[in-house]
Amino acid sequence: MECEHAHDASELRQGDIFAAHPGTENWQDPWRRFGVIISADCDLAQRKTGPNLVFVPIVGLPTYVKDVWLPAQIESLDESCRQKLEKALVQAQGKPIAARHAMSWSESELVNHFDKSGGADKDALARAIELRALILQLHQFSSEKKDNNVDTIRAALSQYFDMHEKVERVQKPGAVYRRGIIVGALDGLAQKDRADTWPLIDIIGLDPEMREDEKFGFVSDMRRFSVMPAENIVLNRISWVKDPNLYLRVCRLGPYYKMDFLQKFAALFTRIGLDDKRGEEQKALFGTVSAKLIPGE
Repeated sequence: MECEHAHDASELRQGDIFAAHPGTENWQDPWRRFGVIISADCDLAQRKTGPNLVFVPIVGLPTYVKDVWLPAQIESLDESCRQKLEKALVQAQGKPIAARHAMSWSESELVNHFDKSGGADKDALARAIELRALILQLHQFSSEKKDNNVDTIRAALSQYFDMHEKVERVQKPGAVYRRGIIVGALDGLAQKDRADTWPLIDIIGLDPEMREDEKFGFVSDMRRFSVMPAENIVLNRISWVKDPNLYLRVCRLGPYYKMDFLQKFAALFTRIGLDDKRGEEQKALFGTVSAKLIPGE
């Protein structure tokens, strides 16, 4: 478990995790429900950052799938669909037609165009019509507002995978295939070479009412770090009940987990951008050295 209780602390510290009050505006926005403080203890004590502190938001894994992973997949699928549409149009007529031109026509106009040209490959034309319809579905799907409850997210994923499996012509579609993709996406959040996310198994100290909305694990998104007034976070539930718009410190990261979290955050924003050609030059050098060490064919 990454978290530990913070009952013994009388002041906010780096690694403290705070939570919004259920039913408030902050709670209604999943990206404002939880956060972890990354301001250094000395900065907090001496108010070096003024009245504010720096934090990273924490969201439930279903929320991350819906708000971050799914939009990226829709964009990627749209690009794949357009490429396949252009390929199908070439197969249908033997001449290239840009996807944007095909999308500007209605389905009947697309069919009429090939009827006038004559000799169209019927199967390729049918595939082009299918892909065109899928692109329109993707645009409609991406524009729809999706609530944050699990049932809505599940329905949205079902819609996405229905389109994905048709575009990519998946040989064995269904729940096993779909779960495998989601597992792979979530597993990627914890990879050591992934610098912008840090998953948490659980957040301790949450009320039962909070658990009703958050049951499936969490992840912190380093790129969305922000600031808030330190006075907006209280340490005891009495103050929290008096003003529900405040946040309550519910727990903190354990010492080693806090160090790992901070190292990853620092690595994200302090990486050095090196010349891309350096890698090619290294490969050439290594090849030369290997040839010197092991001569012959």
